[in-house]
Amino acid sequence: STDDFAVRPKEFNISADSSVFVGKPLKINITATGEDDKISTNYHASDLNLNTTITDPKTHLSYYFDIVNGKLAHHRFFFTKPSDDVKIDISEKIGQEWAIVDSDDTNNNRRLIASGESNSIKVNETSKSWAGAGTNEKENNPVNKTIQSNTRNNVNMNIKFSKMNW
Repeated sequence: STDDFAVRPKEFNISADSSVFVGKPLKINITATGEDDKISTNYHASDLNLNTTITDPKTHLSYYFDIVNGKLAHHRFFFTKPSDDVKIDISEKIGQEWAIVDSDDTNNNRRLIASGESNSIKVNETSKSWAGAGTNEKENNPVNKTIQSNTRNNVNMNIKFSKMNW
């Protein structure tokens, strides 16, 4: 009698920058490691056969990635909405797991690679900037001027300018 079996990584490990701006690439590292805590160089996967979830439902993560030789490759992760605290979780999809060959005689909790969760990430609003010029038409009396801001939403702001005495 024969039995096919897979040598699979033990777990996913995820680390990321603790802060990022909306729409900017997140610096992230994902590895698949074995029982010896070394990178599983024979492991390959992609976002198509792995579950990628986030812990804050108010934000949204846009991504694509491959894991080649146990390490993250060909990737891009970015958030489209801010969050004070979000984590990324990676796990195998049942039916597409690395060790599917063992599905006939090994239960899921022994067959699937342990999911990994990143550290907490703060997703900041996109930085905003504005520029404008105003005049002080009477000595030290403030003058209201409307300035077109250079934000994503192009919001008008009313700002009071005061004369500077040097």
